[in-house]
Amino acid sequence: MKLLKYLAAALIIFVVLVNVALIVVKLLVPSFDANQPQTNDFTKAAGSHRSLALIALVLLPPIFEETVFRGFIFPALSKRAGIIWGAVLSSILFGVAHGQPNLFVYTSILGLLLCFIYFRTRSIVPGVLLHMVNNYLAFLALSGK
Repeated sequence: MKLLKYLAAALIIFVVLVNVALIVVKLLVPSFDANQPQTNDFTKAAGSHRSLALIALVLLPPIFEETVFRGFIFPALSKRAGIIWGAVLSSILFGVAHGQPNLFVYTSILGLLLCFIYFRTRSIVPGVLLHMVNNYLAFLALSGK
């Protein structure tokens, strides 16, 4: 039950922070396109390839990324720079790793929330699950389903 409360609170905070951040970035950088389309060949998969796309986009990346960013990078940076700077720096790296300006804003904020969840639970599992839900919703949006 406690985990569900954290996840629900994280989702609400995430939506608010992303919207505020996108407004601020748009004000600071008028040419910023918050709606830049995310393209990926897997999102157009049909039939049996759709299952492969789900594995490649929804299941595997969250496991890998949470292991790397929240399992290794965040704790290592936190030991050197403190919890807040560890979260900020690892989240910026997480955003950069996604390689697209509008995704940088979104994924950096997602990274901060995932760091918070990891810090509170001391486990990457809740973050992996939330990350999978996020990727699944993105998959549905990108594939038009």
